[in-house]
Amino acid sequence: MGIESYSSTAANNSSAPPMGWPEGMAPSAVNDTGRQMMADIRGWYEAAEWIDFGYGHVYVSGTQFTIGGGIDRTPSYHPGRRVRAEGAGTGTIYGTISTSSYSAPTSTVTVVWDGGAMQNEPLTIALHILSGNGTGIPAVLARSGTKLLFPGIATAPAGWSIDTTGAYEQATIRVRTSASAATGGSVDFTTAFANASTGSYALQVADLPAHTHDLGNHTHGMAHTHTYSKSNYSNTGGVSGVNINPNAGEADSAAPTSSSSISITAGPSSNASGSSGGGGGHSHGLTLAVKYVDSCVCVKI
Repeated sequence: MGIESYSSTAANNSSAPPMGWPEGMAPSAVNDTGRQMMADIRGWYEAAEWIDFGYGHVYVSGTQFTIGGGIDRTPSYHPGRRVRAEGAGTGTIYGTISTSSYSAPTSTVTVVWDGGAMQNEPLTIALHILSGNGTGIPAVLARSGTKLLFPGIATAPAGWSIDTTGAYEQATIRVRTSASAATGGSVDFTTAFANASTGSYALQVADLPAHTHDLGNHTHGMAHTHTYSKSNYSNTGGVSGVNINPNAGEADSAAPTSSSSISITAGPSSNASGSSGGGGGHSHGLTLAVKYVDSCVCVKI
């Protein structure tokens, strides 16, 4: 028992000493009751950011509890307010109220816990001293027009609205070292990171490094004849290693004759080699399916 057992109505604080100040209490009980009040105040002060109203919280599930008594408690247990739950099996866990509703005589509260879950046991539930509706948030956050990035939300928090500026849709964040409100680019996040390959491209001659092809030694077939007169024979053809006078010893009056065919062996040539290939484009596999968390820019109302 502590401050949570006190009533905001003075006349109701008349429990038996030392937890109350009943009419006609014995003088001997005054000191004990005063000391108890001091202890209660000090006990609360040890964790003054958390308030246990002492309403009596009943387990429903790992994320939900109810408050009876026939009084609507949703004004205090409103969405966005931080909550602490304590229990033997539960331990100490922290979360944020997502929904609260009242249907006489019970208030039902649902919490998204940072980690863990409530167990079916006696529970002590405390609310953070700051409300979740902006009235207790520092002025820099509560000031109308303030913009913040909220990751993974289905709806804007109480007191905020989602900024629907077109430049924010499917946009990523660029970090700057100076103040800037600039936006830019034209490709949506999903489009940019959906590519599975690079674009197709056909190589051009200018894309290739300068190079040569060694054709090696080769032969050229040059079957042909030379007609000449034996009486006017002379070796002026510039051909060596070939019998160009097969009719040697015949009379000069013999009929003209022809030489046999010849082959000439040549060294490397500067002529181009044959070509192959179709000149088609090609691409490279690419994985850009980057993980992401959807976030919204919200404006303080």
